[in-house]
Amino acid sequence: MAEIVGIEDFNKALAELKRDVQKRVVKSALRAAAKPIMAASKAGSKVLKKPTTYRLPGLMRDAIIAPNSRIASRKGMIGIFIKPRSKKGVTRGVKSPLDPFYYRFVAGGFHAVGSTRVKGGRLTRKTNLAAKVESGSARFIPGDDYIGKAFRSHSTEGLHQFELTIKKRIDKANRRK
Repeated sequence: MAEIVGIEDFNKALAELKRDVQKRVVKSALRAAAKPIMAASKAGSKVLKKPTTYRLPGLMRDAIIAPNSRIASRKGMIGIFIKPRSKKGVTRGVKSPLDPFYYRFVAGGFHAVGSTRVKGGRLTRKTNLAAKVESGSARFIPGDDYIGKAFRSHSTEGLHQFELTIKKRIDKANRRK
């Protein structure tokens, strides 16, 4: 596992900045760290071979971004996450050709059950799906966790980018005082 060398120095220099500047400095460093991971996940994502009425080739690959994490900000932390997301103003849903919602099925896999509806709540549905797979009336299509693979293979490169960027940004922000 990779780790940041000299984190105490970074924390001390970061503490000297104002709170809003701290957020901007850390977010820019996080985005710089996400770039190699995003590039690797774009390279590893699957592309539709021929377009259909509701799917465009390369949409899932081109929609990979690193937005701010609402969950982290609610807890008072700073964070981002990497995933395909539709652009602002795009109609969301199954019939929208500009919404890459289906990435979760490509990445995580799904149960192919056909047109039948699998009933039950969260726990009951899971056992009902398992019974259908066992009987042969449904099958599980495994996913390809391309974002996770990119993170695992490029996390040290991202950490190195984070270190370089945060040092530059802290020095630049401290010079402005």
